[in-house]
Amino acid sequence: MFYCFQDEYKKAGIPLEKPLMTLQEFLLENTPKIPSFSEQIIHKTWTIFPHCMEQTHPEHLKQWMDLFQKLKITINFKSLGCYGQAGVYGYQLQNQETSQEIFKKGWGQDTQWQENILSSGFSCHHQFSKYGIQSQHLLELFT
Repeated sequence: MFYCFQDEYKKAGIPLEKPLMTLQEFLLENTPKIPSFSEQIIHKTWTIFPHCMEQTHPEHLKQWMDLFQKLKITINFKSLGCYGQAGVYGYQLQNQETSQEIFKKGWGQDTQWQENILSSGFSCHHQFSKYGIQSQHLLELFT
């Protein structure tokens, strides 16, 4: 939602006490408050499939890398473009077949063999589970 509303507050003239932050910016700023992770999480290599909008902002991917490096968690990125949801598009009945084809051509082929998959978008995560691929939303590691 950050990418949808980051400019809307300014245009609407809504004053904010602090600037809007991405999840990774917030976590980086609050790294000292994050409890230690279990050995089970630290000793795995995680693959992050970033949200398609996030892929257009390399600085945001670097922030994820910096955060996980500070937390001593090994990550890789796999950027595959659109995952077929495009917001509400893939949820609409008339678009589900096209959404599924988009997913299979990009994300679906490259996730079948992977373990420890993390996604940074809600719809991305939902699309994985919809097609039986085990994944977690990034935020789930912090809960």
